[in-house]
Amino acid sequence: PSEFIGENDKPIYLSCLGEVYDVTSGKDFYGKEQGYSFFAGRDATISFFSGDFTKEALEKEESVLDYTVKEVKSMMEWRKFYEEHETYKFVGHLDGDYYDSEGQPTQYLKDIQMKLAEDDKEL
Repeated sequence: PSEFIGENDKPIYLSCLGEVYDVTSGKDFYGKEQGYSFFAGRDATISFFSGDFTKEALEKEESVLDYTVKEVKSMMEWRKFYEEHETYKFVGHLDGDYYDSEGQPTQYLKDIQMKLAEDDKEL
């Protein structure tokens, strides 16, 4: 994990689909040894809905695209939760799978969004 886990007067950040949020106000949930501390300082997108909060889960080479549309929509709902939360604040994009170093969506994120858009067309 990163240095942003709420120790040494640092904030607590978490990332969902590459969007980073400051969740320091939720330290009773995300702080050290709390129920959701697993999410602090990392992007654990798949764990948000899989419920697998282990180091092994983070190390698996899994693609969001391998999941069903329903599961991907669940991930998007978690992201929406953080976007709309009263006290959690968006702080930026994580350079990696979902966004590049310029904060632009990667092809991978675009493919995820396309998968969701195609499903919406079928409804």
